[in-house]
Amino acid sequence: MTGHKNFRTLTDKASPDSRARIERKKVELRSEMALHELREARRLTQAALGQTLDVDQ
Repeated sequence: MTGHKNFRTLTDKASPDSRARIERKKVELRSEMALHELREARRLTQAALGQTLDVDQ
């Protein structure tokens, strides 16, 4: 598709202030996500997340 750019490409060109705002917004949005949404966004299985957290699935 024309006109579409990878997000990383766009943020790499951003000013340090813009990058800081982006990072703050990412942290804010992640804190508002439900656990299953966060797990899916990180492409983790329930078992992998459980192992990371040292808990059962």
